[in-house]
Amino acid sequence: MSDSRSPSEIAQNCVEEACARGATAADAIVIESDSHAASVRLREVENVEFCRERRLGLRCFNGRSSAIASTADLDPGSLRGFLDDVLAMASVLPEDPDAGLPEAGELATSPPDLGLADDADFDPDTEAAAALALRCEEAALDHDPRIRNSEGAAFSQSRTGIAYASSLGFSGAWRRTSSSLSVSPIASDDSGMQRDYWWDAARSKADLESAEAIGKRAAERAV
Repeated sequence: MSDSRSPSEIAQNCVEEACARGATAADAIVIESDSHAASVRLREVENVEFCRERRLGLRCFNGRSSAIASTADLDPGSLRGFLDDVLAMASVLPEDPDAGLPEAGELATSPPDLGLADDADFDPDTEAAAALALRCEEAALDHDPRIRNSEGAAFSQSRTGIAYASSLGFSGAWRRTSSSLSVSPIASDDSGMQRDYWWDAARSKADLESAEAIGKRAAERAV
């Protein structure tokens, strides 16, 4: 059974348990991401995908010796064995005089909101994603009669949460989202063939150039 705790809770709990088991210091990062994508070619849907991932990275110190490892198995029972392995590695690795956590006073405690995420815009609807990619490719194919082929169009979105905690008492998290749309048409005439492309990427799908504008620009470049 997977761990139902939030990324921040997992990171904080791992650091606390590592120190309770003998680490002189520790820090952890948990990355949680969802992504989906759809690709089309010559007006037909070619591929759709959805991916969900959760991953933990842990660093443990034994004085000036340290070990770092990562795992995607966040089951509580598995994490206990993972902790033991990282602690065991830290106990046998050579010392590094420069190893250690940053000074507590160097850690940001009031970061500004940089507007990196638009969670409301994230929509894992593969049919809608494929429809957007189809509109983009059709705009390229229909722009000029010399556009006679295509390597396809693709739309993708991702949503990622990152949490970090350390034995200095610091715990923080941030989120980011991204959307992208691209197309690669092929123009041909008696002189030969030419492939080109155009694309756009933004934090929010709503901020992307229109599918028609991207398709037209790609076709113009190929022609």
